[in-house]
Amino acid sequence: MRKRFKMKRHSCGLCKPHKMHGDNRWKGKEFAGLKIFERERKECIG
Repeated sequence: MRKRFKMKRHSCGLCKPHKMHGDNRWKGKEFAGLKIFERERKECIG
């Protein structure tokens, strides 16, 4: 599964350090669907 957070690179880290941290890559429903998909995939494979 891809990383949950994406790196924001739109602001300077020295000027605005609070904007350099991770931001959610997916919305809540999309993330829940991905978790279910990953769980089912693991069960099918092994």
